[in-house]
Amino acid sequence: MKNLLNVAIGIVVLSFCACNNNVNINNDLAEIEKTREQLITSMNNDDVHGIMNALSENHITLSPDEPAYVDEEKLKAYHEARIDLLNFKAKFVTEDIQLSGDWAFEYFTNESVVTPKDGGNSSYSTGKGLWIWHREKNDDWKLSRSIWNSNEPANTVNSADNVEIRFDVRGEGEPALVFVHGWSRHREDWKDQLTHFSKNHKVVSIDLAGFGDSGNNRRDWTMAAFGEDVVAVIKKLHIEKAILIGHSMGTPVIIKAAHQIPDKIVGLVPVDMLHDVGEKKTADQLETMKNDYMAMMVAPDEERVRSWFVSEIDNDIVEEFCHYYANVKKQGWKESIHSTFSWMSDMQEADLKITKAPIICINSDLRIPNAEFVKQYAPAFEYKIIKGIGHMVMWDAPNKFNMLLEDCIKEFSSVN
Repeated sequence: MKNLLNVAIGIVVLSFCACNNNVNINNDLAEIEKTREQLITSMNNDDVHGIMNALSENHITLSPDEPAYVDEEKLKAYHEARIDLLNFKAKFVTEDIQLSGDWAFEYFTNESVVTPKDGGNSSYSTGKGLWIWHREKNDDWKLSRSIWNSNEPANTVNSADNVEIRFDVRGEGEPALVFVHGWSRHREDWKDQLTHFSKNHKVVSIDLAGFGDSGNNRRDWTMAAFGEDVVAVIKKLHIEKAILIGHSMGTPVIIKAAHQIPDKIVGLVPVDMLHDVGEKKTADQLETMKNDYMAMMVAPDEERVRSWFVSEIDNDIVEEFCHYYANVKKQGWKESIHSTFSWMSDMQEADLKITKAPIICINSDLRIPNAEFVKQYAPAFEYKIIKGIGHMVMWDAPNKFNMLLEDCIKEFSSVN
């Protein structure tokens, strides 16, 4: 009888503990939900103070393609920068949440609409992530870790030789404008153009293989292979009508791309190129030129970088160039600069002759194309000149460059 009484008392105690535990769990979940709603509301209303108030003191944010944001000042600056650039509206759905003592682990899915504040179309995306909550010393639940990613694939596509090509895309409207950087550079060279032209056009900037964030596992660093990079992006985005803009080495690249998809190309805009059509180089000269250019990239200095610009250039831009060249991997650079000079010496005329799209150069006045000579190979060739600038035309004079590119777009439209 005594044993039965002990068992009965034990059952009552366990039941009481279980009920009490359930009450505590429900209270914790309610507190987490309250903080979560504060966080989401603050994110959708551009309320940095509200966002920061929902985070624990030692919070870490791990967002896609970004460094870890750890200390409070960096976290605050991160959210302020986002708010300055973007209108953000998101919906979050809790798929599962597990409590373990002072910690809670929440798996969520989300939908978001992001609109650039400086213009451009909204983008819709879905994603998933993990929020880790922590009970603080005052018993408030705060968000301790925030980790998430997008369901959509990154802006990448594999080229014909299976090299991953990275690109940016903004805006809508035909013809699409596809920007291709020069040798040793990357897609960020066109940031002023993407902002300006995305209001009325789909604009795309590409990192060619071996440059920027694209892969470097290429074997044959030819202009035709780089042209395949451009074609792969155009096909990935289902672009039907495009104007290709190529700076320096980007010129033979866009010409090679245009040969592969002639029906999609409205016009070509070489930037500071085609001023040496007809000039031939010996093998020794090509080798010397290749070695000289590689030497510039291995040991860049401020004086050398400034020589690329005729107009006065900001110190921070010079420092950015020097830092980039001192630290970037240079896989394929030697081969690609040799291919560029070889094309200029031996293939320019033949490739111009079979190019169907009209061509309008935008060049500096350092070297002006011989239009009559070029027209022997490309009868529709024209050029526009910006005076007093250097080879980095779109950096030296972005507003003038954009204005002349607007004119090119109108002229191509009138022909097509």
